[in-house]
Amino acid sequence: MLSPAQISEKLSSHRDSTLQFFSQLDETQQNAQIYPEPGGWRTADILTHLALSEERFLSLFQGILAGEGGVSADFDIDRYNAESLQTAQTATWAERMAQFKQARNALIAFSQSLIAEDLLKEARHPFLGVVPLEKMLKMLYRHALLHEADIAKALGLGKR
Repeated sequence: MLSPAQISEKLSSHRDSTLQFFSQLDETQQNAQIYPEPGGWRTADILTHLALSEERFLSLFQGILAGEGGVSADFDIDRYNAESLQTAQTATWAERMAQFKQARNALIAFSQSLIAEDLLKEARHPFLGVVPLEKMLKMLYRHALLHEADIAKALGLGKR
């Protein structure tokens, strides 16, 4: 099991690498279609998705510490993702980058406030199901890395 300090460090280092990855993209790459299915996402949509997800996860994690059980068993992650992106279509690239950085910084501060026992608290994650808070926190940086790899592959940037 990772300690809160180790999780905080990983979130911090991955924040920096994620911001560096997205900052290197030109306007064409920022608007490139990455996921082609109906309603598919552009690179800019993925960046917004990461920021919004991290904002929502902070609320979820705070609720878990307060004794709440996480998301409901019937939570529809696909519907949630589609609805949440609709509200952010007018944001500029700089605003999306700042929103991600602010959301990740808030999660880093949250992780720094934890004690080891907090990481053992279990609740329902929207994708993972019922797992300890530690796994949910680790999923945050893995989530960004998965999307970055998809973007890099779609744009021919090499492996991420």
